[in-house]
Amino acid sequence: MNFYQIYGGRLESEIEIPELRIAEPGPADWRLRLAASVDVLADATPIGVEQLLPDVCARLSRASDRFRLTFEDTGTFDVSLDGCDITWTPAPGTDHELARVDLIGRVLALAIHAGGDVCLHASAVSIDGQAIAFLAPKGYGKSTLAISMVGGGARLLTDDTLRLRLADPPIAVPGMYSIRLRDDSAKHVQRPTTSEFDGKVRIEEWRDDELSAGEAPLAALYLLAPVSPAPDRPAVARRRLKPIEAMLGVAQQGKISMILGKTEGGTLARRMAILATRVPIYSLQVSRSLERLNEVVDQMHAWHCAAEAEATVAGVSR
Repeated sequence: MNFYQIYGGRLESEIEIPELRIAEPGPADWRLRLAASVDVLADATPIGVEQLLPDVCARLSRASDRFRLTFEDTGTFDVSLDGCDITWTPAPGTDHELARVDLIGRVLALAIHAGGDVCLHASAVSIDGQAIAFLAPKGYGKSTLAISMVGGGARLLTDDTLRLRLADPPIAVPGMYSIRLRDDSAKHVQRPTTSEFDGKVRIEEWRDDELSAGEAPLAALYLLAPVSPAPDRPAVARRRLKPIEAMLGVAQQGKISMILGKTEGGTLARRMAILATRVPIYSLQVSRSLERLNEVVDQMHAWHCAAEAEATVAGVSR
């Protein structure tokens, strides 16, 4: 059996997952098992469908004892209603690298949702012990901004997927200590990279002082809004969102919002409403210019120095 660190917990797995950090054997938060065939679920109710690629869908259903998340290319993942047990039945000819992407992404996000926490499509760093997160769809630059923040002295918490515990303030949990970038962004940050299956590159070599090993209270969430560069426009500007606007904006960036359907989507919406009352949520206008990233990083650090972070968590923010 293999043991890995991921999203603030321990995963016990029958398969090797080289993308994850090895953990010491011990009690597991999640247990992954393989199955040779898919059980028939007579009481399963369809919940939602998400189009992942032009020819690939993911489908979610719920039965009396489990969720079932089926990917047309990688197989079926059954997740217990408490999120602790995951059973994977591979599709014939499955690409195991793609399957691991599904597992680390949507499947564990479903397990986290089932366990009562929130999972966002976000990259996050910590500054002076306080977490900030950047939420956005693919291609908006959240990973580029996160690694630039690390270059400016922040510590990496996670890339692409962020688990939050709904405490007051919410708690950001470390996730993936790797960042996937487009080639132009990777060249700009000048880090060693490895090639990925989809044309992106991965950065996964870090100094110890560049990683946030522990959980951190969440100081702010930023919904990225890239803007065209202009010499008379600041490199970055923020606007605090009102609670309803904030809740709706963050809900759209739930890791599995698209597939949760009305029933589970209602559960997610209630959690997002709680989140919006416990942490400042901003729209962040960022110049689409790699050359101005240093200005963005400097301003983010100015907003989140120790004194500002304390005021933000207390509910006082400019």
